Amino acid sequence: MAISIGGLISFLIILLVLGIVVWLAYYILANFAPPEPLGRIIRVAIMVVAVLIVVVLLLNFAGIGTGLRLTG
Repeated sequence: MAISIGGLISFLIILLVLGIVVWLAYYILANFAPPEPLGRIIRVAIMVVAVLIVVVLLLNFAGIGTGLRLTG
């Protein structure tokens, strides 16, 4: 399996953007905190979605088809 430089760069950019979005969501939740049970549920949901996106990206990058296309 050959990894192209363009694919690797786009993968890293997507991971960077995803990390910034997750950090921004956590920052907003810390400054504008909703009531406690709802805030915890939102934080867990953000992390679950982020992990699922990373898993799909890694599987697609490894050549295992998931049926989801997250890149352009």
